[in-house]
Amino acid sequence: MKKIIFTSLFVLGYALLPAQDYSLLYKKNIPVPPPPPNQQHTKAISYNSSGIYFRLLIKEGKSIYYSTTFDTLFHNDYNAHLKSIVYYGDIEKKEFYKVDNTFLTDYYTTYSFSNDADWKIHKKAIPFKSYHAYLATKQLPDGAKISVYFVPDIPIYFGPEKYAGLPGLIVRVQEKGIVTELVKIENVQLEPIEQIDRNTLQAISNVEFQKKRKSAIIEHTMNN
Repeated sequence: MKKIIFTSLFVLGYALLPAQDYSLLYKKNIPVPPPPPNQQHTKAISYNSSGIYFRLLIKEGKSIYYSTTFDTLFHNDYNAHLKSIVYYGDIEKKEFYKVDNTFLTDYYTTYSFSNDADWKIHKKAIPFKSYHAYLATKQLPDGAKISVYFVPDIPIYFGPEKYAGLPGLIVRVQEKGIVTELVKIENVQLEPIEQIDRNTLQAISNVEFQKKRKSAIIEHTMNN
């Protein structure tokens, strides 16, 4: 029954997406391995994780997601993200596309929105901050498990990076030991989100994008 209810909400939600503009702040915690034993000089240093902040802006069914610093970026400042990975989302097309404005400026890659059928949605609500979140899990092609938490009470069908399409805002993603979690959500007045003209870029697969980007970063590192 829960599955049917969520599916119905998902279908209706696309037509009833709130008109408000949203600015969301996420933090990604990346595990950092400890140094070799001979370099562990003091227990006062923490090697547990490294945190990176990201901004998700949503307006009129479109989104943009990019790296930032904690609460220091103006919501309408679209110049600060031009030197980083950027995800553009479009709820009408039900897809994201990803660009790299630093190392891979001639290409883009796309990701489709998820849907209920892609996930196993757990029935029990879990407290997340002041919300009731639901856990959804699925297995990736490489065998790894991904877990996300979404909040049906916040009818925003986006989330961090390429995660979207569940019947509610995605507030937490855990994949391969990396956790991305919502820190803050605000209703704000945003300028229209201008997406890059993809006609000027070449579309490539997700795997090819990652390979080309890795090679470009290595080449950049060797030449600088």
